[in-house]
Formats: sequence, C-alpha cells, structure tokens
Amino acid sequence: MFFRIPVRFLEEEIDKHVRFMFRAVRTLARLEFEEIKQEKIAEDVYKLSVIVGNRGFMPTYSFNEGKKNPIVKEISITLEGDVSFVEGKKETKLGHLGGFSKTRLMSRSVPSVSIETIPAKGKAEYILKAPKGTKITLTAKGGHCGVIRKTIALGE
Repeated sequence: MFFRIPVRFLEEEIDKHVRFMFRAVRTLARLEFEEIKQEKIAEDVYKLSVIVGNRGFMPTYSFNEGKKNPIVKEISITLEGDVSFVEGKKETKLGHLGGFSKTRLMSRSVPSVSIETIPAKGKAEYILKAPKGTKITLTAKGGHCGVIRKTIALGE
C-alpha cells in the first residue's frame, strides 16, 4: 500500500527518520587499536603484540545470521613494511568480535564488573626482523566495521 504524507507533516516525518538513522549508526561496530606493544628481543629482532577491539555496541557480524554470510568478513590485521617474519604472517585473522551488546554487567555483589559473552578483542603477535626505525603499517578491517590503520617505527 502506498500513500503520500501531507506536506504539512513531511518535515516532522523526515526529522524522525534522520534521528533514527543517526542513532542506529552510532550503535555499529567500531574498530580500535587498543594496544600495540613492541619489545626488542635481539639485535634487529622485535616482538610485536597488537590488540584490536570493537568499541561499538553491535558485534562485527551485526546479527547471528551474519556469521553464516560469506559477505560479512571476519576481522583481520595486515602488517605491511620492509620486514622479515620470524613468527606470524602478513595477514592474521582474528575472527568476529562482540560489541557491548554481548557484555553482561554484574552489579549485585560487585559493582562495575562485566562478563564478555563474546570477546570484544582480538590479539595478533609477530616476531619481526628489521633494522631499528623501520616503519610498518598495521591495518585492521572487517566486513561491516570499516578499516583502521596505524603506522609505527620499530624500536622507537
């Protein structure tokens, strides 16, 4: 059934829809590099640990059926730079990450303690061989949560 909204109500109806869409967008998955640690373990050899988190309300797969859909890609971290991989590889799959919708808060006995029913973080570790100061770029991406990048220098 199709009908037209009277012109006098049009602005009000559009305003409702726009506010709903902006609110919905703010609940989507949002990737963030939560921690990047590097440790020198030998001359020109570094251990790199990267933790990527979902700071959004929704999980990275949006809904349970999304896990079955091949279009909804899992989160992956790609490392680019002039380095040799002693351990780890250029692309590391982290799987899907839960959001704050997948966290239960426990407040009866201990305030502010939460239990993640689906982890909202993923970790990748590398051992890299490269001279001090070599720049590497970390890229994290997934099907419905965009792309984030960070460039760091080894040993600095």
